Amino acid sequence: MKIKRIDNSIEEKILTGMIVSKSFCRDVIPMIDFNYFQVEYIRRISRWVVEYYKKYDDCPGEAVEDIFATEKRRMDEAEAELTESFLLQLSQKYSEQAPFNSQYYFDGAEAYFDERSLHLLKEGLDANLERGHLDKAAELVRDFKKVQKTISSWKNPLDEDYVDKVFARSDENILFKFDGELGRLFGYFEREWLISVMAPEKVGKTFFLSEICWDGLLSGLKIALIELEMSDVSISKRLYKRMTGLGDERRDHRFPCFDCYLNQDGSCTRKERQNSVILLDEQGQKPEFVPGMKYKTCTYCREKKLRSYIPATWFVVEEKGILTKAETKRYVSAVKKMYGDNLRLIAYPIKTANLSRIKNDLDVLEYIEDFVPDVVVIDYADLLEPEDNRVVGRDAINDTWMALKRAAQERHCLVATGSQTTALSAKKKDVTSQDTSEDKRKKAHIDLGAFISQTEEEKRNGVARLSKFFRHGDFDEHKHVQILQHLYTGQVLLDSEKVKKFSRKE
Repeated sequence: MKIKRIDNSIEEKILTGMIVSKSFCRDVIPMIDFNYFQVEYIRRISRWVVEYYKKYDDCPGEAVEDIFATEKRRMDEAEAELTESFLLQLSQKYSEQAPFNSQYYFDGAEAYFDERSLHLLKEGLDANLERGHLDKAAELVRDFKKVQKTISSWKNPLDEDYVDKVFARSDENILFKFDGELGRLFGYFEREWLISVMAPEKVGKTFFLSEICWDGLLSGLKIALIELEMSDVSISKRLYKRMTGLGDERRDHRFPCFDCYLNQDGSCTRKERQNSVILLDEQGQKPEFVPGMKYKTCTYCREKKLRSYIPATWFVVEEKGILTKAETKRYVSAVKKMYGDNLRLIAYPIKTANLSRIKNDLDVLEYIEDFVPDVVVIDYADLLEPEDNRVVGRDAINDTWMALKRAAQERHCLVATGSQTTALSAKKKDVTSQDTSEDKRKKAHIDLGAFISQTEEEKRNGVARLSKFFRHGDFDEHKHVQILQHLYTGQVLLDSEKVKKFSRKE
């Protein structure tokens, strides 16, 4: 059963947005009639915020506490206590640096103001008609039409103020991107996008989705992780490994690292090369890695961004300890202190959840904790039950993917999920959008497709390649970025580099 929010809760959310978000103020203030607010202290604080915004063209943020200190003497004791309690809770939940899903809160404000304007119209009409004040009743109707124009969902693209909003909103929709070459391949992830990570079975879709969670968390965003296959304990252990870089036992690990092909075949003549050993044999094959080998990697040209650099990979040895409860708690505390308490996880038994159930649980999360995610990661969409049991087969799959995209738009968040490619794709060197499984209409709903390719040799060497399908611009699905991984310690993205085609003429 969907939880119905009480008016006081809605009004507090609107006021919160007005205090902490400049963009929310910008959009909501033209709609405000202070009579919409039914709670006295909220009505009073909203007046402070409007005055502040009109004077400074900004939301008050922490300055609202200074305003309260000045205005407190004009308030009765009960109202002052309520105001102080609200501001204390606000300061504990939000910081001025934290991202705020202003568009999601604005949608709620718009719906609430629409409802309140109808109630106020009804009350005013009833009162005036009962007294026979027909002129005043007609005036209320005319004023209501003006209010509806302000609240209307229709936009005028030729209005200059709306042009300002469009460009401001474009900037606000940008969330985060990966570091290095992978970040340059995908660019910034945005609100309202649906991202699908696509790969054959056992090629690291879940790991890559967890990396989206992690990078979003380190960007200060609120993350909701929806797990449809693994238990909450199992997925949490995996996240702890990613956080700490620790494994299940203390030992030396072989980590992949970047090198240069010209260093490996001995053809590099640069004086900066710190290596006199050739790695490759006469057939151009690498030997088995053995700790203590005399061969040394060289990335001088890579670091200096010289065109002579030809990406190759080799290994380094690092000792890693055991993931313990005490060490995990130490890292958890540091992450919360630096980036906020911004990760929530829910795990469903396999084949028991559809998107409607997930949306209901997101509503519960918002109601209980006032937690509105900027990023929702669902691992993974192919395991979701149909939205309507009467719809079967490919139409049911298409309904699910449409519902995923709709959820991204309605909640103004990034939704990322995974999908398995065709069985034949497991035998291909390069996976592309042509390998989309079950229903090709998936591609019509996603904004960005991340395709993971990996041969058996690459898997042994801790290497994967990613390409993209991008609905909003040009792309080349055969353009790959190579990433280095050590999944035993949860390290999904150690480094990344563009894949360059290279052949040496004899």
